[in-house]
Amino acid sequence: MGDIQGCSQAFFALINKLGFSPSRDTLFVLGDLVNRGPDNLAVLRQLMQWGDSAQCILGNHDIFTLAVHFGVKPLRHGDTIQDILQSVDADKWIDWLRFQKLAIVETNCLMVHAGVVPQWDTVSVQQRSKTLHQILSGNDLAPFLREFYLYKDNKPDDSYDVSLRESMYSLAVLTRIRFCNELGDMDHTHSGYEEKPKESYLAWYDHDHRKTKDLAVLFGHWSARGGLWREKIACLDTGCVWGRELSVLKFADRASLNNLRNGEWISVPA
Repeated sequence: MGDIQGCSQAFFALINKLGFSPSRDTLFVLGDLVNRGPDNLAVLRQLMQWGDSAQCILGNHDIFTLAVHFGVKPLRHGDTIQDILQSVDADKWIDWLRFQKLAIVETNCLMVHAGVVPQWDTVSVQQRSKTLHQILSGNDLAPFLREFYLYKDNKPDDSYDVSLRESMYSLAVLTRIRFCNELGDMDHTHSGYEEKPKESYLAWYDHDHRKTKDLAVLFGHWSARGGLWREKIACLDTGCVWGRELSVLKFADRASLNNLRNGEWISVPA
């Protein structure tokens, strides 16, 4: 499922349309579970209730929620996470978010929120995700997020510790990437479908030498390209929070994930 962003009515409508059963099925949510929609708590409450039947990835809005909770970032115009932050159970929701993943690999299918850079293979993605999971669930999360939001264009200079620099870069890629060059340098100045990136920059999934090219990759984040559906690539962020649709790809079994065209694309209106 693509970016829910607290759009609880569309979320429950799509779940009902699917006939989802947590005793039989597994729901993979590709990040941005919360923010900008009207009822974040209803979404988190249901996902938490399903336990391991709901496998969730963190997106940039989820990371931002953690940053606001720890006093690293202020709320911005349009943010709606106050229902989480002001809840009597705020610590419970924050702790649950902290223990979610940054990437999931299932039967030759990679799931991330935003994407990967060309030089990362599956093992590299999994190692980076594991490192970030340790940071997010550990005691040093607040200072890490403070550094993450400070450095310019997600390219920290050599004054940073190597492991810290790599972890910040990993988090930026997995939760924010759209355009990049073959070296993995990201261009954050463009987000739309028709906009042209800098010279030598392409959509991350269009690089010929991408090491994850043989994997099926499911991602969200990029609503301007939501609906992209190829054999090995699909973008499931179809802009529900912007008044469009919430979408899911439904597969009969895990073996079907090797070809994303095996899935059934199902959507409900915002």
